[in-house]
Amino acid sequence: MHRKINIVFFVFLWAVVMAATAHSAEWRWNGYFGANYEDDSRQNQSGAFDSFVLTMISNVKIDEKLRLVGQIDWEHAPYFEVQGSDPSNRTLVNRSSGEVTLSNAYGEYKAADYLKIRAGKFFAPIGIYNLLFYALPTYPFMKIPRASVYLKGSTSQTDATFFQRYAQGVWLAGDVPAALLSYDVYVSNGKNSTADHKDDNTSKGVGGKLQLNASIGDIAIKPLVSYYRDKYFEGQTATIPGREKEQKTIMPGIDITAGDLVVRGEYAFSDIKNNSATGTQKLSAYYAEAYYTILEKYTPYARYEVSDPNKDVADDKEMETTIGVSYHIVPWVAQIKAQVRFHDFEKNTTANQAYNIYGVGLALGF
Repeated sequence: MHRKINIVFFVFLWAVVMAATAHSAEWRWNGYFGANYEDDSRQNQSGAFDSFVLTMISNVKIDEKLRLVGQIDWEHAPYFEVQGSDPSNRTLVNRSSGEVTLSNAYGEYKAADYLKIRAGKFFAPIGIYNLLFYALPTYPFMKIPRASVYLKGSTSQTDATFFQRYAQGVWLAGDVPAALLSYDVYVSNGKNSTADHKDDNTSKGVGGKLQLNASIGDIAIKPLVSYYRDKYFEGQTATIPGREKEQKTIMPGIDITAGDLVVRGEYAFSDIKNNSATGTQKLSAYYAEAYYTILEKYTPYARYEVSDPNKDVADDKEMETTIGVSYHIVPWVAQIKAQVRFHDFEKNTTANQAYNIYGVGLALGF
């Protein structure tokens, strides 16, 4: 069975390549790889190696205005094995693990520099880091700020707490150099309780980003603001009745580059109406980070993050400080990273005790 699947896959891949060649399309590949070792100071936690991600990106130029972009991410070295002889009742064995995600699959028509029209599935163009989620060699940290603004949960509706991590819909983007502006705006199915390609409510998700690309001498200053709004349905469970939620998020930020020094920060504020029996939940988060590259080889870095999951609840904030250094084998293409994350709680309890995570990572681009 596995052999048949592999044969079909390679036949399909060959057909796609031949079709692109026949139409004189220019096909380019690039990608990222990241592998980490992290050790946790909490009791009963063991250090572990993790092949965090292998990302493959294809960029097919069909003509001067039309292109196709695809991106597949293999997280945590996926391994899937099924059991059971009945095709209608087969399940994954316990040792199956990892994730495979088609993160980007969209076509783009470039009408002009100020108007690019994209349709398909894509990382939602929100904030500084969402489009760079797996671009590990392009920043010194082992991961993006996932303890605050880019916090993610375990359900399809909390895959990005403050916005929508992936979107299926239409995305407009462009640059207006005369005004020093760049913009992104999209409309999508929004968050769903079922599948991304379906919509379980009558409202579409909308979002985007507006960025000013200014400079003072050799200092690049890029203030930006992102926005997200959506209505989505939460299905009924044994403890929670079904309800339609409405979420709105505003995310201002800034990105400053002065030679080898980079300073960034973002603040996210969101309210979710009809989130519970008590009504609207208000949550916020922010981070500030800085790094400085020395002799194109060493980049010491630091980041501070704060998350407030419910502004009406006292003493529930979580804080995380990251300090580390990156060694560049090839500047911003291949890095070895070492860091420590200090995670703390506004109020320590039996369940919430401060802990540290020590990590070493390898990041490669190709």
